[in-house]
Amino acid sequence: MTQKMSVLSETIPRTHNRVYIAIIILLVAVVAVGGFVYNIAKYFLGPPPKIVITDINLDEVYAPGASTGGCFPPANQALPDSFSVTPGTVIRENFTLTDVVSNVECGFTTLKVTTAGFNLISLSPPLPWPLSNGSGIAVSLTIQTPNQGYNGPISIELDGSATLEPTG
Repeated sequence: MTQKMSVLSETIPRTHNRVYIAIIILLVAVVAVGGFVYNIAKYFLGPPPKIVITDINLDEVYAPGASTGGCFPPANQALPDSFSVTPGTVIRENFTLTDVVSNVECGFTTLKVTTAGFNLISLSPPLPWPLSNGSGIAVSLTIQTPNQGYNGPISIELDGSATLEPTG
């Protein structure tokens, strides 16, 4: 009986070693096949799409009959910003608007992201924004990017009014 036990105890560790070796070989094969499939897919599908933002264009739009051309000349300007993110990413853009035109009072009531596929999620501080004679406001936008690739500017439209202030 002692002899049978020793044969059995030698057989069990050898069987375990074979199982461990088989598992290691299987894992190496799975990783190799996965890497091969990934490289083939990457070759045929190309690189993943990206969102490449080249500028943030800020357009002032005033109600008909506004008595001035705007508060932030020129009325259309680019905020120098260039970056790339993966599609579907939420981005935050911060900038300061300052009324640089003397004797002009501005009031902005609407802000829209007009680039197709981009959505405004939040805006701080909330509108309306009254500005006059050198006053400024720090703005923070949170924007959802589209789920497909894009390369170009984001256009933001500010709607409001601009009127001349009396010059005392």
